[in-house]
Order: sequence, then structure tokens, then C-alpha cells
Amino acid sequence: MSNHRPTTFNSKSKRVPIIVVPGFLTANDEQWGAFVAKTTGHPVHLLNWESFSNSKMLAHAFKSIFIRGWLSSLTTPVELWKKACKEVDKVILSISNYITDNFHDTPFILLGHSLGGRIVSEVTFLIDNKNLLSTIVIAGAINRLDFDTITRSKDNIPSIGYINFFSQNDKILSNFYRAASLYQETPIGMVNSNGQRVINKVTDLGHSEYLTNDYFRRELSKCIYSIQSIYESDLAPSRPLVMG
Repeated sequence: MSNHRPTTFNSKSKRVPIIVVPGFLTANDEQWGAFVAKTTGHPVHLLNWESFSNSKMLAHAFKSIFIRGWLSSLTTPVELWKKACKEVDKVILSISNYITDNFHDTPFILLGHSLGGRIVSEVTFLIDNKNLLSTIVIAGAINRLDFDTITRSKDNIPSIGYINFFSQNDKILSNFYRAASLYQETPIGMVNSNGQRVINKVTDLGHSEYLTNDYFRRELSKCIYSIQSIYESDLAPSRPLVMG
């Protein structure tokens, strides 16, 4: 059984496809897929998963208030965050299988935001697919040490390496993520990575501000353009795009 739901944008584009995995509270939300498709012009495969939604969080909060009182509503976001984290392991396997079935003979890029950043990082570690050109992690909700270890695990996957967009102004990561880990972990979405073949991109953005920020839009567009250019100049003869 699949633990994700694919939606495709720019299906007629002849550029390298981008697999996009959104994060916490984005269930059935297509904003990240639409944003990446509009920003880059590339074909986008948005893989939604059971990351909960704002409406579900409110419903959970009202239920908690009714049963346990007003103070219980304060713990609702952290409780849902923990539940979403438990769902991640199943999603990683599901998306890895999706890539094996659909991208075994064509180049692609992985991009994830928040818990989606953790998913694409773990998928990169799990799969053995030399068609993966780059893994882009935005506000990644994955422990810095785990992320750095993943980047050192393979010398040639992804072919062009990793990109890490991070911000020390990310209140979601500094509150929910760190509280859920009992303040024992620092997420890569808040710090510079010391891993191998990682380009770090520092911003001053909050967790949900990437979608509306012009600076980030320009930087992401430059990154994807560079990956496409490197692919066309160095890798295309041995790894042709297989469309369809």
C-alpha cells in the first residue's frame, strides 16, 4: 500500500523532473508542487503524505480541550508533530519504491521541505540510483549529525551533491522539532552542514515563509538551472532523459 499521493505539474516539460516532498501540516496541499513548478518550469512530481493539516490540528485541539481542558491544546502541535514523524518511516519506503518503479532509467532531482527534507535525505541514503542528480533540503527537519552522515555515505549519489537551505529564525524547528527531541538534537534546517558535497544556503526565513519569499524563489531557480546545465554539459550522453 502506498503512503503517498502523486500529483504532476508541467508534465510536457522536457527538463529534468523534480520530485517534491512537502512537510508538516501539508496533507492534500499542493502549494509546494505548484511553487516549484512555476519557479523552475521543470516537470514536478508532488508526493503528498499523511503529514496532517491545519484543520486536523484544530480538530485535535478542540477534542483535547473538551476532554482534558484548555491547557491541553498547547501540546497539540507537538503531539501531531510526533505522530507525523512516526509516519515518516513508512513514507520513506513508499517513496523509495515509487522512484525505483518510475525513475530507474531517467535523471531526477529530489526536493523536500521540513519533514519532507528528512524524507528525501533518508530516501537518498536508501536508494542505489545513479540517476539522482541532486538532493535539495529546505528547512530540513532531520538531525544535523544524521544528515551529515548521509552525505558521507555515498561518493556518487546524488551525482551533483546536496543543497541545504537553512535559517536560524525558524521557530517551528526551534520549538516543535527540538521539543519533540527533548532538546537533544539540532535540525539541519537551522544550521550549516559539515557533510560532504553540500552547498549551504543561509536565509533569515521562518519555516513557512519560503513559499512567499522572492529571494528564496530566485536562489532556488538558480540552483535548479545550474543542476540542469551541469546535467546537459556533463551527464546527458550517458544518462539520457526518458520522458513519459
